[in-house]
Amino acid sequence: MVRLGWRPAGAIALALTAIGAALLTRLDADSSVWADLVPGCALLSLALGTAFVCATTAAMNGLPHQEMGLASALVSTSHELGAALGVAIIPTIAGAILEGGVEGAATAGTGCFGNAFTACAIIAAAVAAVAAVLLPAGRPDRSEGPVMAH
Repeated sequence: MVRLGWRPAGAIALALTAIGAALLTRLDADSSVWADLVPGCALLSLALGTAFVCATTAAMNGLPHQEMGLASALVSTSHELGAALGVAIIPTIAGAILEGGVEGAATAGTGCFGNAFTACAIIAAAVAAVAAVLLPAGRPDRSEGPVMAH
């Protein structure tokens, strides 16, 4: 982020999140853990971690010390709300396919999560586009040093 700035770092991280989710769309009952599951999960987790750091540093940059606790709480709440929505939405989409009587869905098992991960990839790509516009254009100031406010 110090080299690229918040806007490009956040947009790239979220685009990589979309790619990681897209890699998981190809999972089915015959998928290999190492060839099919691990690459998508690894990319997804590394990219989301970068996006979270970008969001936190962008939200807290330049704030007076007395407001950093509130900013940190808002960022943490947003992260938790996003995670809760993700945990609710992914199984709901997959479960709707199983319950909806889609041809072969009951025997496919993990294949039902393909549409759920497709939704994740689309949402991450849309958020990447929004981040490219809404994140601050600047970079973190190295001269401020680390601030312990979390």
